[in-house]
Amino acid sequence: MNQPDMNQPDEAQPQPEKAQGDVDIAHNQWTAYLDSFSREHLDWLVTVEIRSREGRLMVAEERPLKGVSLDCAEGVDRAYIQVGDGPEAHMTHTVERPVRVTFKQSQ
Repeated sequence: MNQPDMNQPDEAQPQPEKAQGDVDIAHNQWTAYLDSFSREHLDWLVTVEIRSREGRLMVAEERPLKGVSLDCAEGVDRAYIQVGDGPEAHMTHTVERPVRVTFKQSQ
């Protein structure tokens, strides 16, 4: 599946290695890219994972994607990843101050 990779600023946080074919999306194109990505991948099963110094934490696994959006309230970028069907299964994960959106194509 094609997927956006959003990373938060934290030099101590492990950064994913860039693979051949990865494309960084320019900041001024994030909103349009994420809107298009969300439409094209609506209801695809996705996994949301957080990487930190302590390792990886699975936030949501194999849930239908509802959308990825971006806002810039009060001059601070925030990305929202929404997954799950129905009120009890729905979840929104917020990425505060994302520094990069990378198009990664999985096999």
